[in-house]
Amino acid sequence: MDQTFSEYKLLNEQGGAFSLEDYAVIEFTGDEWKEWLQGQITNDIRLLSDDNPLHFCLCKPTGQILAPGTLHLVNGKGWMIVPLSCAPQVLLRVEQMVILEECFADILETQLTHVIPGTTGFDAIRTRWPGKDAVEPYDGELFSNQTFLLASMEAKIPLWGFDISESNFPAEMGPEFEAANMSYTKGCYTGQEVNHRLHSRGHTNKTWDVFISPHHIADGHELHDGEGNKVGTVTRSVGHPEYGWLVAGFVKNGTEPVLERYSIA
Repeated sequence: MDQTFSEYKLLNEQGGAFSLEDYAVIEFTGDEWKEWLQGQITNDIRLLSDDNPLHFCLCKPTGQILAPGTLHLVNGKGWMIVPLSCAPQVLLRVEQMVILEECFADILETQLTHVIPGTTGFDAIRTRWPGKDAVEPYDGELFSNQTFLLASMEAKIPLWGFDISESNFPAEMGPEFEAANMSYTKGCYTGQEVNHRLHSRGHTNKTWDVFISPHHIADGHELHDGEGNKVGTVTRSVGHPEYGWLVAGFVKNGTEPVLERYSIA
């Protein structure tokens, strides 16, 4: 943990870089790739521009998340950055659902690095410090993945494979995630009916959030209220130099665990 805290201090004072080897870039081409993606992702592709990337989710017909990601416009093409393990789901959707549209998708052979503050690449918020997702080779020192987990938790950014899975709805991932990734006015897309119904109801059964704890709580551990009732489940915990431990997890709406909710300073 000493190394993590040392890297975190450097990140706070002067910036740094993380490998995004667990992410993939999928390039969309063809005259109708925008029209096709508009019917597949949760955000409104009409808002996409050279200087306005889109956060989105690709969902199952039943509304749960198959892939969270960011879409960038690059020389008229779409560059989609998603977790590497989600890339097969994206390509499978293209294979199964592109019927007559001229829309093609291929994984690019590139090495992604998130650089803070960064001078070249795609604007990206992966921590509380703005940075760039760079596609060019990075020659500098890379911070550890544990430091990235700490910095993302501090920014209340849920991660695929830790906090987000194929069982989760976008609205369960917290109001910040929902606001960044969802459009409820764009029209139809795969999974739209269920997600719009959840939105119209006003809440889900549970919501992901980050809490402060004086001690480590293991992944998968239950969270309890003051009377000992189970109210949630931990998705991950990271040590923090100021707060002790930050603990993320899903908590049943209308309940409170015996932990203080963390707010971004």
